[in-house]
Amino acid sequence: KELQMNKIRNIFVTMIFLASFSFSQDLTPFSGPVDFNDIWDSDMLITGKVTIEDGVILTISPGVTVYFARLDQDEDGIGDIDFIINGTLSADGVTFTSYSLYQGETPQSNDWQGIDYITPSDGMPSGLVNTQIHYAHQGLYINGNSMTVNNLEIANGSDYGVHIENSFSTTSLNNISIINNGGWGISIDNGQVAINGALIFGNGSFGLKVESPVILEVDDAIVSSNGSTGIWIDGAQNSLFTGVRSVSNGGDGILIEGASPSFSNSSISSNAGIGINIRESSSNASFDYCDIINNVGGVAVYDG
Repeated sequence: KELQMNKIRNIFVTMIFLASFSFSQDLTPFSGPVDFNDIWDSDMLITGKVTIEDGVILTISPGVTVYFARLDQDEDGIGDIDFIINGTLSADGVTFTSYSLYQGETPQSNDWQGIDYITPSDGMPSGLVNTQIHYAHQGLYINGNSMTVNNLEIANGSDYGVHIENSFSTTSLNNISIINNGGWGISIDNGQVAINGALIFGNGSFGLKVESPVILEVDDAIVSSNGSTGIWIDGAQNSLFTGVRSVSNGGDGILIEGASPSFSNSSISSNAGIGINIRESSSNASFDYCDIINNVGGVAVYDG
């Protein structure tokens, strides 16, 4: 009986919630599955979970803003609405953001859940170009086929910016900005990833973390003013960093645990912890033409 009452209550809350958007005549409301190839060419109001089905292509035209209404039926303080990609998303010049901005109100950092990319390995890859993801609890989650990202900004979320749990082929992140999120900037658990041009700035936890199975190449990245470690390499044996600056982070500039990364033409400076902290004897890191200056500590190597 209690379960039935909760279901009735949730339906009632949703009906009231949707009725409150009746004045948004210039937005196209949408929720539910995208189960045929479609093009969104006008501003959208997302009122419930969206899922691009397997084999389906959704194209969002340049200049479109996709607004997410804040719906918190489980009352956990986090917006419930998620944008899930099982098929293919092609977005160029698109903004994903909170509906509060449209209403002239101050958005919260968790007004909606974020974008989950879980297209299977035999599916078509997706692309985000000149795109912004703002005020999402967890900006971009990848656990599927490769994704190509060019000129992406993820900002002002309550938790992480990017979490790559797995990428079945190379995911490319080009000219990305991960700014002012409450948790980490980028965490990569598995797969092959290439980052070319990145600003990872002002996030609440570490800037960039790489786990052991990852094959990673990073070229021209600024990792700065994050809450803890700038760059954390945990067991990854195939990571190459060129032209990287780890600056003014709240912990170590670079933390290496059981890993063998290679750094060249990079700068580690003004961090609140050790510049380069190598914590396991199995680590075999190399640094060529790198500056390590003005950190609380310079270089530390712990055997054990």
